[in-house]
Amino acid sequence: MDTKVIQQIFDIEKQAAAIRDQAEQSAMRLIENAQQEAKTIVEMERAKAIQEAEGLLAKARVQAESERRDILQQAEREIEQMEALAKKNFDRAVHFVLEQIAVGGK
Repeated sequence: MDTKVIQQIFDIEKQAAAIRDQAEQSAMRLIENAQQEAKTIVEMERAKAIQEAEGLLAKARVQAESERRDILQQAEREIEQMEALAKKNFDRAVHFVLEQIAVGGK
C-alpha cells in the first residue's frame, strides 16, 4: 500500500477517535446534567411536599381547636343545665324539709 493511503487511514482513525472521545465527553456531560436536574426536581418536590404537609397540619390544628371549643361550649351548657336542675331540686328539698319540721313541730 502506498504510504500516503496509510497516512490517510491513520488520520481518519485519529479523527474517529477524537469524535468518539468528544461523543463520550458529551454523553458524560448529558448524564451529569440529567443527574443534577433529577436532584433539583427531587429537592423541589420534597420542599413542596413539606410545605403541603405543613399546610395540612395547620389546617388540622385549626379544625381540632374549633372542635375543642365546640366540645367545651357543649360541656359548659350541660353543666349549667345540671346546676339549674340541682338548684331547683335543692330548693324543693329545703322547702320539703322545712315543711316536715313545721308539721312535726306542731
